Amino acid sequence: MSNQEGISLDQTANPGIDEKLATTGMLETLAELGDCSAILGLINSAGLGWMLDRVGLQTFFAPANDSLAGFDGDAQSVERLLSRQMVDGAAKSEDLRHERKVTAMSGDHFPVHSDEHGLRIGEARIVRADVACTNGVIHVVDGLLIGRLSPK
Repeated sequence: MSNQEGISLDQTANPGIDEKLATTGMLETLAELGDCSAILGLINSAGLGWMLDRVGLQTFFAPANDSLAGFDGDAQSVERLLSRQMVDGAAKSEDLRHERKVTAMSGDHFPVHSDEHGLRIGEARIVRADVACTNGVIHVVDGLLIGRLSPK
């Protein structure tokens, strides 16, 4: 009997069999979402990947590419943007439907409501929900939670 009994040394998912189990961290998952390449570019150019890969569960309302048209901020503006699009804890869409508001890491509060067009956080509509990550969940949204952001 091995002293390793009951411990799996290889805990990776087999891509051919375990696709639903094959999750990655937020930064790597975001890189796979083509409709979020603009925010990924901003994160990478500002050196802020650590914000998505920190320890603990979080929810990221990732703005779709059209939401960031014309935004070309410095690292401080991008960090401020990210802190307003992120919430502590992994909140799936079903969890959000039971909330009246969410509090972003920046301290800003955004109302949550459902209408005929789907689930909204502030004025942003979730267009792709519940993208699972090892450290939380990503929801792709059609706008910024705070409206149009201009770098300052």
